[in-house]
Amino acid sequence: MRNIVKMQSKFKKKLVDNLMSNRKVVFFVLISIIGLIGRIVLFKAISGDFRIFLHPWYVKIDHYGLRALSHQVGNYGILYQFIILLMTYLPIRDLYAYKIVSVIFDYVLAISAALLARKLSSNKENVFLLCYSVILLLPTVILNSAWWAQCDSIYASFLCLSLLYLFDDRYALSFIFYGLAFAFKLQAVFLLPFLLLIYFVKKNVFITHYLLALFTFWLTGLPGYLFGRSPFSLFGIYWKGQITIQNTVHKEYFNLSCIFGNPNLIYSSWLAHFLLMLMLGALVIGFFFFLNSAKHTNFDLLLLAAWSLYTCMMFMPYLQQRYGYVLDILLIVITCIWRKYLIVAIPELILSFVSYMPALFIPKLFINNNNIPLLIILSCLALLIYSFFTYLVFIRDKVGED
Repeated sequence: MRNIVKMQSKFKKKLVDNLMSNRKVVFFVLISIIGLIGRIVLFKAISGDFRIFLHPWYVKIDHYGLRALSHQVGNYGILYQFIILLMTYLPIRDLYAYKIVSVIFDYVLAISAALLARKLSSNKENVFLLCYSVILLLPTVILNSAWWAQCDSIYASFLCLSLLYLFDDRYALSFIFYGLAFAFKLQAVFLLPFLLLIYFVKKNVFITHYLLALFTFWLTGLPGYLFGRSPFSLFGIYWKGQITIQNTVHKEYFNLSCIFGNPNLIYSSWLAHFLLMLMLGALVIGFFFFLNSAKHTNFDLLLLAAWSLYTCMMFMPYLQQRYGYVLDILLIVITCIWRKYLIVAIPELILSFVSYMPALFIPKLFINNNNIPLLIILSCLALLIYSFFTYLVFIRDKVGED
């Protein structure tokens, strides 16, 4: 009996010692598995976007095969249409194919954002694991890919990599990844004002870097050009498919446009122009004061990138719920580096989660055709959070990192 106890004791000690010495690897693996299980259990869910858009696109591309690349299917870029074509050759249901691609990029996103946080933090290993686990288990990230079957994690991954290489002074790679991000989603344009400012901040960023991003974007249309599309066809996809089809001033993303109430009022056109002018004014003021400040560290630039994107989100009309996806990711990265930003990140992440409800779970939570007080209240709250973040970025004295 004593020998059995000794053997168990020796085995336990060896097991515990091994687990503790490799606890970070064990933690990484466990979080990765939990995140995967949390997504797999949602794979059978069918969203409205899948029924109305994604499934018909798949069916049409599957029918035409390679010939489908010769014309536009859907309103995403040619590269995503090419990915859908590759999906049609998989021996699985299209619902699962869409979600598998997005889930793979959930992990790419979590790693990319964690590397970005690690780059700017002194506590590198712990910050990497914290940022990775929070993003991987974030409800909106899980719902976006595993329930909604959306591909926001793809362009968000490339934007995080763009910022990572920007702060590593590898500007060519940074702008290549930005071009890739823009090729997948028009919403990558929200980071463009910040990247334009970088021209005046980083002495080794030149016009050729912006042309490289444009060339990368154009190059992603190569599968379409090879099958007869015009070399300029890629530039018209977003304009015809996503910008000109908008007919409401807001789509339940909590920002300034929702405070005006009914999105279908006859003044929505000039109201949209008014909101865009306010956005440009806010960006110009913020950039001016940043350029006049003494500190231009990489962390300050990350804060400015988040603020610039946040400003676009708060003022721009025609925004849908998931357009704040990258903002959520950047706020998590910032908070992992400096915990004081929890006071901004937590309420903003909660609002993002609530904004998903009408699209996924509670269709009548907000009724677009009426002036709903709840929509206005939540939008006012979003503006307060944005205003406080602006205060932290520009007014409150920044001390060292945690």
